[in-house]
Amino acid sequence: TGIIPPKVQYFVDSSRQLTVEEVDKYEMFFQPWRSSTPSEILGNPGNIWIRIDPYLKSHNLVYELKSTFLVKFQAYLKNAYGFFENKSPLQNTFGIQPAYTLPKSESETFFLLVDQEYGFHLLQNTFFSEEEYQALTQRRVLIFSAVMGAFFFSTDSGFSCRHKRYTSID
Repeated sequence: TGIIPPKVQYFVDSSRQLTVEEVDKYEMFFQPWRSSTPSEILGNPGNIWIRIDPYLKSHNLVYELKSTFLVKFQAYLKNAYGFFENKSPLQNTFGIQPAYTLPKSESETFFLLVDQEYGFHLLQNTFFSEEEYQALTQRRVLIFSAVMGAFFFSTDSGFSCRHKRYTSID
């Protein structure tokens, strides 16, 4: 797709008590996110902080954290003045994958706190253009709708047949 992803790093807060302002001061403890990272942090007690460093880009990117059974997360944006603000996931997020639009500015840093619980597994960080993400969301909705429609059709047909059978016995 031609998208050059930004630098993604992570930090495990074993105390589970650090705030985003405190974590920002531990920049040297952040490690690069590699394809092996999800396996390395699996079952590691503590909060996972994901940091996406700013870089200048000509278009917005959508960041999606793929996971299974992700229980709780919170995103923050450090603006050009050094202040942190809460960032909400996209409204059209479908499923359990939190997705966020990343800022275009090279002076803003994105943080995601994953309140780690046992039984979840981070899979990967994925970046999309806004157009790619919209198309992906539409495909997900269509697939989900088709599966649910087939399920309801099959259960409704069975119910109708049984209902007819019972009414015909009377």
